Amino acid sequence: MSKDHRLNLNTLKSINAMKRVVFLLLVVLTLFACSKKESDIPEDVPAWVKERMTELKGSESQKNTSVAKYSWNGKIYYNIQLVYMSCLFCDLRDENGERVTYPEITDFTSGNKLIWIRYF
Repeated sequence: MSKDHRLNLNTLKSINAMKRVVFLLLVVLTLFACSKKESDIPEDVPAWVKERMTELKGSESQKNTSVAKYSWNGKIYYNIQLVYMSCLFCDLRDENGERVTYPEITDFTSGNKLIWIRYF
């Protein structure tokens, strides 16, 4: 067997090995792409939050919206932040869906703890 023939055979083996590696990488990436995303709706939220998050998830006009869950003074709060809102806590609500208003919101901004945030 000539040297050129062996070189071509080795090159073909390398190419086939590279094809296998690329194929495996694509399979792995596809599996990771199908895993749970941060925009999935958590199970432990009230019905009104799930309903609102479902609306946001399906809305093309409200892309880049976030829903955040906070704890403050022993209670849970949810903030829905639309991309076009200019204020930080425009739609801050308690567990029952009641809107938090001033002056309570002023205290909230300095003492809250973010539990999670989901982007849509």
